[in-house]
Amino acid sequence: TAQVEGFHGGGDSLLMEDFIQLVEGKGGECKTAIERSIESHIMAYAAEESRVTGKVIDIDELKEALRSK
Repeated sequence: TAQVEGFHGGGDSLLMEDFIQLVEGKGGECKTAIERSIESHIMAYAAEESRVTGKVIDIDELKEALRSK
């Protein structure tokens, strides 16, 4: 396995390799739970929303708003 430099210091390619092995039934368990991935994306969205609007974003309120869409 060759490490590819680039996004996230090459970590993206390693995540993709792990994912492919998991899908092909060759891997053990997923290294990142979907819940953790969703949480990190919500945090990134809130951070960007705060940067753009200059407002403090309440994560719980944001989650509720996203659930109702």
